[in-house]
Formats: sequence, C-alpha cells, structure tokens
Amino acid sequence: MKKYPVIWTPQAKRDLRDIKRYISRDAPSTAKAFIRRIQERVRNIGVMPTAAALVSDFPRPDVREIYVGSYRIIYRIREQDVRILLVMHGAQLLIEDRLRDSDA
Repeated sequence: MKKYPVIWTPQAKRDLRDIKRYISRDAPSTAKAFIRRIQERVRNIGVMPTAAALVSDFPRPDVREIYVGSYRIIYRIREQDVRILLVMHGAQLLIEDRLRDSDA
C-alpha cells in the first residue's frame, strides 16, 4: 500500500495557528494538546486517504474530510501527495473559494 506524503497548505497552517490562538485565550495547555491531536490525526491521513468521507457540501472524489472534535480537516488527494486545504469549525459554512490549493 502506497503512503502519501501529507503537505499543509499555507491556508491550513494559518487555520491551525488561529485555532490555537483562539483556544489559548481561555486554556493555553488545552490549546497545545488539541493542536497536537489534530497534527497526529493528519499524519495518519497519508496511509489511507480515501477512507475518509467525501465533503458533502463539495462532492468531489479527490476532496475528503475528517473530524477532530468539532473541527473539520479538509484535504485533497493528489497523485503524489495529500494536501491539507483547511481546518475549520464544523459550525462554520464552507465557502468553496477556501478549498483552493495554491500549489495545485
């Protein structure tokens, strides 16, 4: 079975920093632990990227999502790698423009 390298887009990195900053306002140690949880889950995406659900509001076979807590991690499967496109709270509306992969 092929293992894909997992690449964070600049947008996804910003999302992660914003989430950490937001949670840190009230609970800095919880924020660090939660970000580590997200990063660990993302590392595993490269093993079986198609095992995750399709994004219901953007149904394309190459765009998938997983949840960590209330947060959606949306990624695109490409021939040579998996790109983490964004990390967002599940209550937020997904805007298609946010799914752009600047390296695609």
